Amino acid sequence: MTGAASTVIPAAPAGGSLFRRIDLTTLQLFVAICEEGNLTRAATREAIAPSAVSKRLNDLEDVLGVTLFVRLSKGMALTPAGESLLHHARVTLLNVEKIAVELSEYSNGVRGYVRMLANLSAIVQFLPEDLSGFFDAHKLLKFDLQERPSGQVVRGIEDGIADISICAGEVETRNLETLHYRHDNLVVVTRADHPLATRRAIAFAACGFNDLSYFNRCFRRRFGLTPTAARRR
Repeated sequence: MTGAASTVIPAAPAGGSLFRRIDLTTLQLFVAICEEGNLTRAATREAIAPSAVSKRLNDLEDVLGVTLFVRLSKGMALTPAGESLLHHARVTLLNVEKIAVELSEYSNGVRGYVRMLANLSAIVQFLPEDLSGFFDAHKLLKFDLQERPSGQVVRGIEDGIADISICAGEVETRNLETLHYRHDNLVVVTRADHPLATRRAIAFAACGFNDLSYFNRCFRRRFGLTPTAARRR
């Protein structure tokens, strides 16, 4: 599955170009406030005075002409406009980081950088063999593989976090381009006297599991995998 995310910038209000009035530091502070849910904690995290963060936030709202947060007694909540900006701010910051990483790699002989998200089944069963041959053919490529549940894999492509991803076939991929990768067979193992033991085939729903989270937990325990399953440099 492949997809591309693009940054959409609102039309600049009268009085100057939006590109000249919003800087990356302000976007980083905005994201920090969203993630911390509190201006003071965001200021501490970014090592900037709370008063400076507050001024940047007020200036950002003035430039955009919208209210980004609802101020609450115990924190701050995003408005619909704030939710939209958060998506674009994250994409913008990720793209800038990607520029820095990719260009710096040229000095070390690397000639490419690919980010992949994949579900646990693909990482455990199929990717080790497939990626081994891929790395042999592309020795100067830097590759970053991270494990995510299939739903988050799709969202990662939409948000521009990854360049390519692998998810379960039944997951809704919306308008992303998709290609078949592998066919994954599940097998039920039972005792000889179990009611299911005599059946040659069985639907997943008939096994008594509501979803695949049980299998994910088993694989994590068996292989000691963390959310960042593998990273090759």
